[in-house]
Formats: sequence, structure tokens, C-alpha cells
Amino acid sequence: GEGTGAAEHRVIVVMAVYQPQVAFLRQQILSIAGQSYGKPFILFVEADRTSRTDVEEIATTAGVAFAIRTPDTALSSVDAFSFGLAEAVKLSADRDLLIALSDQDDVWHPDKLEQLVAYQKQTKHDLVHSDARVIDQDGTVISPSLFRLERRPKTSSLRSLLYRNSVTGMTCLLTRRTAELALPLPSQVGLYFHHDLWLALIASILNGVGYVDRPLVDYRQHGANVIGALTKRAARPRPLSKAWRQHVHASFYLANYLAKSLVLRASRHASWRRRGIRRERLSQLKPHLSQYGLGGRFYLDGLVLLCRGRIALARTAVEFGMVKSGRLNWALRHALRHDVLGRLSLYDRDGYRSAPGLAPGHVPHANAAERPWQQKVDRRKTVRWTPTFDDTLPPAVVVLSPTLNPSEIFAGIATALDFGIGLAVRGTHVRFLACDLEINSVAESLAFIRSRMPQEVADDAISRIGIACGVTSTGIAFNHRDIFFATAWWTAHAARKVA
Repeated sequence: GEGTGAAEHRVIVVMAVYQPQVAFLRQQILSIAGQSYGKPFILFVEADRTSRTDVEEIATTAGVAFAIRTPDTALSSVDAFSFGLAEAVKLSADRDLLIALSDQDDVWHPDKLEQLVAYQKQTKHDLVHSDARVIDQDGTVISPSLFRLERRPKTSSLRSLLYRNSVTGMTCLLTRRTAELALPLPSQVGLYFHHDLWLALIASILNGVGYVDRPLVDYRQHGANVIGALTKRAARPRPLSKAWRQHVHASFYLANYLAKSLVLRASRHASWRRRGIRRERLSQLKPHLSQYGLGGRFYLDGLVLLCRGRIALARTAVEFGMVKSGRLNWALRHALRHDVLGRLSLYDRDGYRSAPGLAPGHVPHANAAERPWQQKVDRRKTVRWTPTFDDTLPPAVVVLSPTLNPSEIFAGIATALDFGIGLAVRGTHVRFLACDLEINSVAESLAFIRSRMPQEVADDAISRIGIACGVTSTGIAFNHRDIFFATAWWTAHAARKVA
């Protein structure tokens, strides 16, 4: 029970618990208790600060050694695992400690730990992970292989991980030094990357990442998942559209941020050789670190990946190359436009000083006529769709948001979503309207909105929520009694026009 020391256990399982469905939590804890490797020590992170009673009852009944750690405030999934890793390192002084990560609603196969521990012992990798079966909430198998379902690569290098993470946290077993070097996780505003990607990058500059090519976990998909498997290919923005450019830039700069964070983390450790850091592996990150590169390495990666049949990864590599090339092109154009003209002005100033001793007044350019005011209006103020009215629709609060794509939702937009969700939970019909960026996938946007709801009321609340795209729709229907809630100044103009 709680209070049993972790020092005698070579493996500590870190499980983040947040508003769990008790039946799923019980099944998961029992599957960990029934491991052929032996009962490991479970460190529960009470991320919601409300689940201690359920956790204690189930873990005690299962007969596992455990401890519960409650943070000062409720934590997101990433922060909960970061907190749990730090607490696990404190619990045991064993330098050979291994840490397994666990979700609260999956099911471990009986030999999961035995297989991973044996493989880690054999290969000395600093992180090992496996495939998983995908099941629904009733335990029915949706797919026998998560890797096949999502077409993931089975080998991982630093650059390939930055193109696409192939490591799923709930299948991971990692060494103590991986956890120590990974903490604290790099900061982020909102949720742009998960802990498993950062842990895999850290392990890659140690003794690497290893993969067991068989499912060792049943990965449960249900309505309250924080992150789910991609049971169908995610819709991508239209190539060269504004949404596509934003998506590609965001992906590239996230990869750059993680690459530079990794180099900084390695460089802070003077005893890097004693800690096992292989700095030569950091050379793989040169395309991300170069200030003046044209992206040639990314294009070459794209060609190699295409020849290997990795079309999605090849596309990402080429897109990274395009951002790198475009970045330098942008810089050169602006340098020529601004700095060259500035230098020419300095040269002319000295010339005019020689004769007649002062510079003439400013002569406007022949094409510098003042633009009409219509060309200066922010186009986001303009409603691109025709409002129609249908009073058979339930009256709703219409929340106008710049975007509803999960990858583009930052703190301010998330707050607007939570406002609408709060109304829906309390019985009000709510419609979210994307004003600036095309909705990539209605299903993914609704799933993201649902993931932010308290799970016990999600089924009811989601029935009162609808979404619409103000970029691709030619007409959007409203009830005359709708109330419009703007979330940015330009969406206020759109709301005013419709009202």
C-alpha cells in the first residue's frame, strides 16, 4: 500500500490520473499488478487533485506497492508526467532505476515489463518502446497495430523524430539518466509537443531509442481521451493556402525549438561524457541550427524518404526545406529593400555635402500615389459568407474564433473555447464559428472541444455544440435570437454586421 518504499523496486511506473473512468482505471491497475516481471512500484500523480480516494481503494485492493503525489495545482497531461518523473527520481537512489509511463485507461499485456526490461538490458538503449493494439471503450480491437494504423516508422533518429514522433509515452520504459537529463521539460505556451517526444530526443543523444516490434499495450480509444490514435488520416490544409503556410511554419519552428533546446540542454552539462551524452549525434541537428542554410539537407531527406516509401515524412522534410529557403529569401528581400536603400542614402548625403553642401527635399516616387482607403482595410473585418436565418434552429451563443484547428489553438482561443464549453455544460446551445482559417477536420475540432469538457457531462454537453467554417462556407444559418460573442477585434466587426 501507500508508504511502501520504492527503493527495493527496480521499475517505477508513473501514472497520471485526471478525472478517470473508475472501471478503466481499475482494469489498468490490475493489468500492472499482474505483470509477469513482478509487481512494480506505481507512483500516481493526482493531476486533478480529486481522485485520491479511488486510486487508494483500487491500488490497495490490487495489492501493489504505490505512492500518491498531489501537485499544488491541477496539471495537464504533459506537466503531470514531468512532475511524476521528478518525483520518481526522488523516490529511489538506484542508478539503474527504470521508469515506465502509464496512462490511466489502457491495459498492459502481462509480459509488457518483462519484454521491455529484457530488451533494454540486452541493448542498453536509454528508452525502449513497443507497438500497441488499439481497442474501443468495450475492449474490442480496432486495430492490431498502432504503428500500422498510423503508418509510423519503426526506427528513430534525431531528425526523423522532429519530422514525426514515433514514440508513444504509454509504451515507454526509460532510464534514470534520461529522466534526469530531460527535466525540466522545455517551456511551451499551450500544448505544442508531448513529453514522449522530448524524452525520445533526450534518449537519442544518450544510447538511443529501441523498438520492440510487437504490441505490449491495449491502447484504449474513447470519448474522453486527451490524445487519441488517428483512426483515419487527418485532413491537411489545402497546399499553399494560408492555413497550410501557418501549419508548415508552426511544425518547422517547433522542430527548431526542440532541436535548439536539446543542444542547450546537452551543453549545460560539463560532465557530458560521464553522463553518457554523445555530442557527435547532435550533428544531425545542423539543418535546424544553421542560420544561412537553404534547406538542402531537408530536400535530400525528402528524396531519401520518398525512395523508402515514407511519403508523409518525405512531404514534411520537403516542407521544412521550403520554410528554410523561404526564410532566407525573405531576409534577403528585406535587407535589399531596407538596408541597401539606407546605405545609398548615407552615400548620397556625403555627396550632397560636397556640393551644394545640403541635401534636397524628399521627391516622392512616381508610383507613390496614395492608395484608396479600401485597400487599407483589414480584410479580416469582411464577412466572406452570407448570413441566413432559420428560426427552427435552437437559439445559441455564437462564438466567433480566428481558428478551430487544434494545432493552431493557443491560450487566448482556448479561453474562448472554454467559455463556450462552460455555457454548453450549463444547458446553453453554442456554435463555434471559425473566421480566419479553414477548418481542417470538423471531427478533429469537435474531438478537441470535447477533450476540454468534464468527462462525466461530455456526452450531454457536446450535443449542444456545433461548429461552422466562415472561410469555406458560402452561407451560414442563424436564429434571430442568437447572441454573438466576438473573441478578437476583427471578429467583433463580423458579429456586428450579422447582428
